Amino acid sequence: MSVQSAGEKPLPVSVRRLLAIVTILSGVLFVGLSLWFIKVSSFRQPFDEFPSPVVEDFYRLDVPCPPWMAPNRRHFLCVRDDVLHTGKLGTSATVPLLSLSAAEGNVWDVAWLSPTRALVLIQRLKEPPSEWLLYEVDASSATTTPAGAVLPGTSLQPLPGGLAYRSANGDLVVRFADGRQTAIPLGAPSMLHPFVLDEAHVFLDEKEEPRFVARLIAGGEAGVLSLSSLPDGYHTVLDIRAARGNRTFAWAPRQPLMAFVTQGQQGFPSLLWAFDAARQARRLVWEAPSPGTIDYLTWLPSGILLFAFLPSPYDGGRSTTYYAWSPEHIRPTFLFRNGHGLQLVDEKHILVYREAPEGEARAGFWLVRLAVRPSP
Repeated sequence: MSVQSAGEKPLPVSVRRLLAIVTILSGVLFVGLSLWFIKVSSFRQPFDEFPSPVVEDFYRLDVPCPPWMAPNRRHFLCVRDDVLHTGKLGTSATVPLLSLSAAEGNVWDVAWLSPTRALVLIQRLKEPPSEWLLYEVDASSATTTPAGAVLPGTSLQPLPGGLAYRSANGDLVVRFADGRQTAIPLGAPSMLHPFVLDEAHVFLDEKEEPRFVARLIAGGEAGVLSLSSLPDGYHTVLDIRAARGNRTFAWAPRQPLMAFVTQGQQGFPSLLWAFDAARQARRLVWEAPSPGTIDYLTWLPSGILLFAFLPSPYDGGRSTTYYAWSPEHIRPTFLFRNGHGLQLVDEKHILVYREAPEGEARAGFWLVRLAVRPSP
């Protein structure tokens, strides 16, 4: 005989049946959702297991002068005896294009519009600094055409299908390989060159329209990196400790992702960041392991970022390390050690200057072939 406490009444049969049904249905639903989640998860690549670039081969280039290699990997530009030349791999002869002494300057930057056409930026050596000169060069036909004046201290920004640079009046000019051109007003440029760097890089949307502009105004060592949204004019400061240099910040080619470097101070290391301009989200990509400089930020057309770390004190590049990072990865992957500079030749090749390996006679320029392999 069961004992029932005072005031307690048993639940009606209908209620008890309802609770039993709810319990059974909850269990079935839980098991079903669990099996669905396991099935869906099996088709998702685990984070950080996306394909990653590795070094396939090194090729030392037999060239008579330090080259700017064309994307076709045959033609190049270089400076010999104070003259800009063009040449082809496999031959020691080069064709003179432009006298730098006549132009009263030096080659400051070179970037390619097409497999054989390049823009060449000439730094004027006159004092006080005057407008710098821009030339279009066809390496295959060995022709040179004046292309206007640019802001002193600017650089050439490679874009999908074109290039961008600061004009003499401070506008950011976007020039496409097919001849189209547009200008983005940025206001008055800095007048304190060469003590202040005033550099701007643009991001183009899928319709090749300017969408964001990142601008770095830097003093002797570091500066302020800001971001403007076009055409609404929204402006935000990304960092006030941004590292000085035109290769210390760069847009990804197909998504509004800005990679930039902040300079370490008072014993703190340099940091590499990624900022998603569409989501206004900032992410730490890499922290330098020791004092030094993160530089040569270069995006492959596929959306993989290449960069180099130069430990301090600099030892001619023997301790410089090169890395690759994809936004799908948690951390960068190591590529190789020993080199100086980084030129993007095409999707699978970069060019670096390397010290001579032990036992070899001389240093040289090396074409580095990259391949994509699954991450370990």
